[in-house]
Amino acid sequence: MVRQYYKWSLDELELADRLGFDGVGVNEHHQNGYGFMASPNIMAAALARRTPNNSAICVLGNTLALYSPATRVAEEFAMIDCLSDGRLIAGFPVGLPRARVPSDASPQPSNTVCRIAPR
Repeated sequence: MVRQYYKWSLDELELADRLGFDGVGVNEHHQNGYGFMASPNIMAAALARRTPNNSAICVLGNTLALYSPATRVAEEFAMIDCLSDGRLIAGFPVGLPRARVPSDASPQPSNTVCRIAPR
């Protein structure tokens, strides 16, 4: 079933490109109600080669804490950007999803900044 889900996802995103959408997006979710896409970069790389109408490819949510080293994400983004002729838009999640925060916890601000590529 998951195999078919991945195929359907790519088919829908390719259709959006053919219909003239400005961009298509993939995100990272690990076996939950929002999806099964454990690696949005793999899907984005496939879309880079399968969307000829130049829609932007939005990767929304590489959770840097899951990568060791996190610079791997920067390298993969560089590859996707090259494969897509500069159509990559990169987004990163901040914090944990609400479902993982205990209901009695008070949110703590974070001053942590992660630079994965020099300016």
